[in-house]
Amino acid sequence: MADEHDPQRLDELHHRLEALQKKLDLVTHKETRAEIRYEIARIQWQLGLIGDEEFHQIEDFYESFTYEWC
Repeated sequence: MADEHDPQRLDELHHRLEALQKKLDLVTHKETRAEIRYEIARIQWQLGLIGDEEFHQIEDFYESFTYEWC
């Protein structure tokens, strides 16, 4: 998780999260959307917005989704 004592790092993560959420609204390709959703979840986890269990569920889904495309 993000170091709560580093405001610059937290700010960077929040900006990245906002950018990815906007990008998700524009992207239609399923594989790309899955990659963006995974990245969003990773940042949310780092920020403490979602817990370990929820992140691992998203991670498992992403891995199973991308495995099908290989």
